[in-house]
Amino acid sequence: MIGWETRATFSRGNAKQLLKLTSRVALLASVMSLGFGCGSSSGDGVEPSHEAGGAGGTTASGGSAGSAGVEAQAFVVHEWGTFTSMISAQGNLKAGAELPGMHHEDEALPDFVIGRSPSLDFGKAMEALPGPVTQKMETPVLYFYSDQALQVDVDVTFKSGIISQWYPDATSFWPAVGEAAAFSGGNMRWQVQLAPGDTEAPIPVSPDDIWAPSRKVASVPVRAAGAIEQFIFYRGLGDFSVPLSYEVDFDSVAVRNDSGQRIPAAFYLNLHDGGGLVEPLGAIEPGGSVVAQGGPKERDLDAYVSNAKDVVKRALVASGLFEDEAQAMVDTWAKSYFLTPGRRLLYVLPREWTDALLPIQIAPTPDKLVRTLVGRVELLTGDRESELMNTLHQAFTGGGTLDPSALGRFAEPQLQRALQLDTDPAFQTWVNDQILDLNLQTAAE
Repeated sequence: MIGWETRATFSRGNAKQLLKLTSRVALLASVMSLGFGCGSSSGDGVEPSHEAGGAGGTTASGGSAGSAGVEAQAFVVHEWGTFTSMISAQGNLKAGAELPGMHHEDEALPDFVIGRSPSLDFGKAMEALPGPVTQKMETPVLYFYSDQALQVDVDVTFKSGIISQWYPDATSFWPAVGEAAAFSGGNMRWQVQLAPGDTEAPIPVSPDDIWAPSRKVASVPVRAAGAIEQFIFYRGLGDFSVPLSYEVDFDSVAVRNDSGQRIPAAFYLNLHDGGGLVEPLGAIEPGGSVVAQGGPKERDLDAYVSNAKDVVKRALVASGLFEDEAQAMVDTWAKSYFLTPGRRLLYVLPREWTDALLPIQIAPTPDKLVRTLVGRVELLTGDRESELMNTLHQAFTGGGTLDPSALGRFAEPQLQRALQLDTDPAFQTWVNDQILDLNLQTAAE
């Protein structure tokens, strides 16, 4: 038992891109000749840490080692994604201290992305919220590698949440729009065609769009529902706790792993006016703990971002992702991970947690399945709580409304925390009005 606590194409349009695809196919061929799928290291120096298996009946079928003359027919699937929560200064995740209100969009997706109910958008294309949102699952993407065209069926279940946005279009999803009674049992199914060497370009996006980095990967394009893309994308909202405990102080945070699985890597980040700090915390053993210090470190922003990307990317590669996939992930989340002011923890989930959270079935069965999820925890530390309450009390006593931008990216979770810190009825009514206005604004957008 893991101990979850549930509450309630970038197609190849030019010669350079074709060369990247050819190189990756050659890489897969060389990997197969080295016994890929049987636990040996990959040809690009990456030691895969996950054998395909466990989740939803997806199991490994070992590649055969042999000479260079053996024809390789590897079918490989790699996935990365992240989910985000916020905890308070007195937070302990075992006690369910993740703050609600995590359904607001941080960075807009392209218009072609499909949602459950875009015309009735309450947050992340949900038509309504059937309960508190303490976790937002952001941008899992599935990359496919094969030296031949394949029809692939993918079935993903979000056990403690609902998948709200996806692309390309799916063959089915559950629950139906308007029938979500709780954040549990969300399901999505796709049938896609792998199209090695396809040179049709996908719908364009600007180079600085959040969608752009995910396409810069030498995977096989996929076709589905008349669209072509470099991957399958999905995201959603949920309500669950993970088996971690935190003790947050003004200048430090202690993290304890309450599960029976080893957390491969964790990082503490602190971005402030004077610069930024990224502190690798290493692995966290079952029952073990680490302590991160929260004091500022004078380091200019460019140096901090470069260092943060590098150390996180190396951990992603160590998890089994290809280097271009790891680069795509850190580039996609550069603003959220590395440029959002505040203190946060990032950690690579044990594979067992990923499979428990998001069971997956893929047919035909991949020779190799790598699944790398990163947990992101925003820390509402004591100094930030003091600033928060000062800001709110000034607006409240002044008889005005609050500008949510003054609270940064996670306005509603902070307002929810304020309701816990000050129980004065008039103040509570005012804060609830601010939350209502914020959600009406979200729905309007």
